[in-house]
Amino acid sequence: MIAFPPDITFVIQVVSFFVLWLGLKQLVFDPFLRVIDERRARTIGVREEAEQLRSGAVARETQYDQRIEQVRADIGRETDVARHATDEEEHQIIATARDQAAALLKEQREQIKSAAAASSQLAGEASQLAQLIAGKVVGGRRA
Repeated sequence: MIAFPPDITFVIQVVSFFVLWLGLKQLVFDPFLRVIDERRARTIGVREEAEQLRSGAVARETQYDQRIEQVRADIGRETDVARHATDEEEHQIIATARDQAAALLKEQREQIKSAAAASSQLAGEASQLAQLIAGKVVGGRRA
């Protein structure tokens, strides 16, 4: 039991406890708590940095996807324009070929008509010439 007033050993124990506590606080507890705080700060800092990197990556991915969609749309438009231009050029070439074919056909028909007319005329002349030759051959035998 504690006697009142306490004896000197009690005071020595209390003073020893505070001296030991102060020494341990300065030599062990404070450095340990400092290391723990630094580790926590680094861990939280790394986590925050990782979160910033993730959000930046998500933003860049979204931007990349938007650019890809824009490029696809641009390529689609350019393809449509090129296809339209090709179709127009094809129609022009076909129209020109049709016009040339029609002109050539018309010219050939006219040549066929003139050849047919010439053929009829030659047939008529051949008939007259045949009659003339026949007349001369038959008439020449009469003489």
